[in-house]
Amino acid sequence: MSKNFNENLIALGFVILWIILNLIQARFTELIDDEAYYWMYSRHLDWGYFDHPPMTALLIRLGYSIFHNELGVRFIFVLMTGATIIMIWFLLPKGLHMAKLFAMAIPAMALMHFNAAGFVATPDPPLVFFSTLFLIIYKRYLDNDHWIHIMLLSIIISAMMYTKYHAVLIIVFAIMANPPILRKRSFYITGFLVALCFLPYVWWQIRHHFPTLSYHFVGRNNPMEFRSVYQYILNQILVTGPVIGVILLYVTFRSKPASIFEKTLKYIAVGSFTFFLVASLKGHVEPHWTSIAFIPLLVVSLPLINRKPIMKKWFIIGAVITIPVILVVRLYLMVELFHLPVQYSRYIHDKDVWAAQVKKAAGGRPVVFRNSYQRASLYAFYTGLPVTSRNNIFYRKNQYDIWDFESRFQGQEVLYHDWSIRNADTLTTVHGDLVFKILNPYYSNTRIIIEPLPKSLEVKKGTFFWLECRLINPGSDPAYLNPMMGWAQTRMYTTFFGDNVRPFNYKEVVNDPELSDIPGHSALMVEIKVLAPLVPGRYQLRVSLGSQYLVPGLNSPPIKVRVTK
Repeated sequence: MSKNFNENLIALGFVILWIILNLIQARFTELIDDEAYYWMYSRHLDWGYFDHPPMTALLIRLGYSIFHNELGVRFIFVLMTGATIIMIWFLLPKGLHMAKLFAMAIPAMALMHFNAAGFVATPDPPLVFFSTLFLIIYKRYLDNDHWIHIMLLSIIISAMMYTKYHAVLIIVFAIMANPPILRKRSFYITGFLVALCFLPYVWWQIRHHFPTLSYHFVGRNNPMEFRSVYQYILNQILVTGPVIGVILLYVTFRSKPASIFEKTLKYIAVGSFTFFLVASLKGHVEPHWTSIAFIPLLVVSLPLINRKPIMKKWFIIGAVITIPVILVVRLYLMVELFHLPVQYSRYIHDKDVWAAQVKKAAGGRPVVFRNSYQRASLYAFYTGLPVTSRNNIFYRKNQYDIWDFESRFQGQEVLYHDWSIRNADTLTTVHGDLVFKILNPYYSNTRIIIEPLPKSLEVKKGTFFWLECRLINPGSDPAYLNPMMGWAQTRMYTTFFGDNVRPFNYKEVVNDPELSDIPGHSALMVEIKVLAPLVPGRYQLRVSLGSQYLVPGLNSPPIKVRVTK
């Protein structure tokens, strides 16, 4: 029996154990917030979503059609992560007798247990799966750009792009590692086929006024914070190990590629870590965003570590220290071994109990959460009942602003959760107190689009000015802006954002314009009287709709206002 056969047998045995562990974990670990959100995606399949492309939703839909529980949500992801580990093994050079090192490296990397090759149903596991498949086919493409390789690359790159936008980085770094590829006709054929496959998603973005671009390039544009930089560096050491992380990163950064393919691996690994290091200058970077770097990181570093006995020894010691700690964490996700404060444990345990408690308080009414797509999604998963998230100027838009759930609740009696609401009731749950009020009837109208006609203004400080606005009802159902009950009557508000004004200092418009109901696919013109800020400067102004109990929503885009002396 050959040594290669024994090596492959060890690797295969490890992968089988890994899949079994993840299947058990997937069944007995409650959904995390984002998984519930993506499960909501899967209930409403489309070519795109506010935050992500549609691949995650499709995979959840497939698994949930088999098992109607947490395992179903994660089932396809577990199989894909097992396949990812097999592909990593076959990307490694053969004949180096490193199966045991490989079988220790995977479970010693924290991110491998969860995002890169774990059990959670988020975009990262399929992205890592498709990017690993891309590397396998790309290696063959470099040797021979046969039409089969062109077609396979086109399909795989399209699948990557339909999974997560970070896929663009893999393609960019692959090109940077091999600029002569730009002279190949096959490169442009591949690009054309990918663009063709991506057209349905582009059309979805056009139909919905490019919500994803607005969110990622405007809504997440934060001021520079050096705290985010050192947090990013520490997080990357933690998720790549934590103990073995320094060795893996050091060896990869110091490696000297011997071929175009090895150069591509290093560019993707080093380029990804560097890109997100720069991105951390503009705000927080989630640790798992670098998951695309983990496969090339392993393929580059493991053979080099295996050849150096001292480094290999310390690597194994680090893995032996790390693996039991990570396994205890994984066990705690399934079983509450010890009690943590509720502000931490609520992210892990008793979500089904919490949902049942809210359901009982709702008494058959729909539930509306303020600014929480996470809670709304968890409630929907664990109860199967109508729910939505009403997002206002304290927050940002998300997929619930695209789904037309709001129109279903108009005029109904709902349980409305808002921790700042006046004269409210309090429900004590396993996740802490939940402040709510029963609203009957409920009229929200966050779906109404307000278009201030000027895109920018210049006004004097402390003066009144008139602003003409078009209120557009994009839906087919009428928008009821003036119901009979006074407390539910819709009012218009203005909010100035700027360095010299406290955020979210919203004010009801001075002239209180009369708002009439708007039929479906119709518009209403109003003119509002606005008071300019007292301090000169540059501001952004939003015009919103709210009511006595509902904080103004995100109805208008921000317009620029220059306030002079």
